[in-house]
Formats: sequence, structure tokens, C-alpha cells
Amino acid sequence: MPKVSVIIPVYRAAATIVRCVESLLSQTLADLEVILVDDHGGDDSLELVKSLLANHHRKTMFHFAATPQNSGPGEARNVGIQLAKGEYVAFVDADDWLEKDMLETLLTAAKQKHTDMAYCHAWEHKANKMCLLKSVTFRSNKQFLSQFVARLWTILFRRDFLLKHNINFPLTRSAEDSCMIAAAIMQASSIVFVDKPLYHYIVYSESVSHKRDKQRIAQKYASFSWLFKYAKETGLYDFYYCQLWWIYFKKVVLVTLFK
Repeated sequence: MPKVSVIIPVYRAAATIVRCVESLLSQTLADLEVILVDDHGGDDSLELVKSLLANHHRKTMFHFAATPQNSGPGEARNVGIQLAKGEYVAFVDADDWLEKDMLETLLTAAKQKHTDMAYCHAWEHKANKMCLLKSVTFRSNKQFLSQFVARLWTILFRRDFLLKHNINFPLTRSAEDSCMIAAAIMQASSIVFVDKPLYHYIVYSESVSHKRDKQRIAQKYASFSWLFKYAKETGLYDFYYCQLWWIYFKKVVLVTLFK
């Protein structure tokens, strides 16, 4: 069993995926698997990866899968979760890259504290400028649920924890990461914070996550409907009532009003 499974949705990532994969090949953590899930972008992203791996000594840690059809990153990540064999699971975007010790650092923290989740800061790259994306310090599940920012790629999850609590991604195309993280925070028995920036997040002005239109607003509503249903079915809704409605207000209502 590998220590960490890294899941990467792949959709029209030819311009960036080689850099992403190179950062995984350079990880100091040796016991690692990487699952690239093709979401049918129609370009040569995976061919580029296979060419890069052809003669590399770590090529056997890479595995390839696919969604049945183009379904969005949430469904691609769900496919990866079902295939993953690692003790822990990380989610990486094909646009981005990792510090070489990221996975080892988060894994060490998670193992030392026996936690369900471990997370860190990130660097943001935008228009040739780099700035620190600080994550809030964890103090309690309720506080963290109210204040977290949806940076899925900074979090390491214990795989058995995700499976035990049926935590996956809603089959929507906006706020699916926010809702999955919220479900995990509600269920987590322990969370550890690593006060280091270990992930590099790339912002493109035309990226899907930065477009706002009526369809994406509708998708946000659908994602949060999924989250509220999950909270009710698991008996967590009453306990986290205030926090759930607060993040819904921040991530859906305010976005709708101002966009």
C-alpha cells in the first residue's frame, strides 16, 4: 500500500501538465502513487505525460484512468478516490506544482498527530507576481468550517476516513471542492495545520474557476444543496447549522449579488 495517492483530473492541460508531473517525480516521499484521470479534453495532455515517463525510474507509480465522458473535476476526483490505494489521498490540479517535500511534510504531520486531515499554505502565481495564500489556523471544527478557503490542493486526507463517511464530490461544476471540504471538516475527529507554503497555485484570467455566469451560479446552488443533504443524512445539520448557513451566504448568496 502506498503512503499517499495523488489524484489529478486532466482536461486540456497540455500547456502545464509536464511541469506538474515533474514536481511529483521530484517528491522526497518515495512511497507514492499518482492517478491521472482523463476527463476527455481532446488534447495530448496524457501523451505528453506518457512520453515524459517513458524512461523514468519512477514511472511505475503512475496510473491512468478516465471518466465515462466529460463530467468535470468532481467526478474525475471521485473516480480517483475509488481507484486509490494509498493510506492518504491528495488532490492536485494539472495547472499547478508542488514543493518537493510537500507530500512528505504533510504525511509526517498527519501520522504524528493521527489526524484525518493535514493542510498547509500555498503560493499564488498571477500575472508574473507571486503572493502567499495563507490558510487559517485550525482551532475547532466549527471555527474552521466558518473560515476555511476552498484550497483543496493544500489538504491531505486519510483515505479510510473518506470512505468510512462516504465523503466524495458532488457531480457539479462549481463549488464542488468547497462542499467536499466542508463535509470532511464536519466529520473529522482531528485536523493538523502545517504552517508552511508548499503548493504553487496558478491563476489564469480565463480559467473556469474565475468565470461567473448564471449557469455557474446554478451549479453553486446545486453543490450546496448536496452539502445540506449530506449534513442532514449524517445527523450533522443541527450541530453545524450556523456554520453551514454562513458559508452558504459567503460562497453563494454574496457571489450572486455581486456578480
